[in-house]
Amino acid sequence: MSRAIAGINTGSVVSFDFGKITKMPFEFQKNKAHFRGEICMMVCCPWRIESDTNIVCGSGDSNEKKGPMIKGLDDLKGKYVQEIMFNTFLDISIVFEGGYVLKVFCDNISDDDYESCYFFLFEEDLLCVSVRGNGNIWSDEIVRDNRK
Repeated sequence: MSRAIAGINTGSVVSFDFGKITKMPFEFQKNKAHFRGEICMMVCCPWRIESDTNIVCGSGDSNEKKGPMIKGLDDLKGKYVQEIMFNTFLDISIVFEGGYVLKVFCDNISDDDYESCYFFLFEEDLLCVSVRGNGNIWSDEIVRDNRK
């Protein structure tokens, strides 16, 4: 994993960048560049990181600068993904080298188009894949007027 973004003002929401970090081909805000990995995963539902022996941190932990959430997320930086598993409810477990596992728990059963448990952004296709706790998977190409 290249980086994780969390902290004050983000609540329990966290994003994970995988692969090379590059400038996005469009701007969300005028005159402000945004960067992300080749694959970006945004988690908006409960999650936790486990090691072989304990729970490292979770979505309910303090996300202050030196809080347990930030320290736990830092443990994943530079670690390679070894396996990705989904269960019947679309919960996801991402196994990293070193015995770490990111577990994401889909808890949203809403049919609201804007309520995702987690979603992926894929750089090459500018494709967004969104997973909802009601078992729906939605995907769409990201289109911006100010694409460069």
